Amino acid sequence: MVYGLVYSFIFTLSNRVDHVPGILNKHGSPGRSRIYLLYERPITPPARYSLNHLIGDVTSMGFPEPVVHEIGFGNIVMSIGYLLNIIVPIKDELFLVVGSDNSVLDTITLLSVVLSRKKFEYMALHGHIGVHLVSKTIDLLLGRVKIPGGAWRILDFVKRCNGATIKEIMEELGYNEATVRKYLNILKTYNLVKIHRGGHVIPTQIARLF
Repeated sequence: MVYGLVYSFIFTLSNRVDHVPGILNKHGSPGRSRIYLLYERPITPPARYSLNHLIGDVTSMGFPEPVVHEIGFGNIVMSIGYLLNIIVPIKDELFLVVGSDNSVLDTITLLSVVLSRKKFEYMALHGHIGVHLVSKTIDLLLGRVKIPGGAWRILDFVKRCNGATIKEIMEELGYNEATVRKYLNILKTYNLVKIHRGGHVIPTQIARLF
């Protein structure tokens, strides 16, 4: 459960829905978070069965009853327009979870969220494998924010060395400790480095993309 920030959740689903309650329990706010469940049209009987059980589980956790949408793929542009009509009026920050095993549904939903220009967190699931990107990292990937050049220099050095201490960064780049820590805090905010005890700085997997 998250206090303070309230998300509205968008899930792309098919037959598998068992991951939904756990994500809501960890990141959601009962009584406040809105939940949107997206399926390819028409919903199959097995998916309908699991959906009915999911609605009961979610409401028993104290969340509002999820809103279910069936998305057709006859015209992809119209499908994206339909999704934008769902997404744009949402006032909360979005938490998008794609895991329907339907690549078209997952892709056009992600594209629609990006086109909406809303802040969002992103989680992609495939079986027990998942990727989770926080909204600040997504903003950076989409070019919505800029990081100071000094912070990029530190990140480049840390990546080349596969990790470095604050002292080593100071010696290599000629920055004082206050400047290094300022830039490291920026990099940490965007999930690009991890800072361990003793001032050892490690680049994250996401940092390898830059």
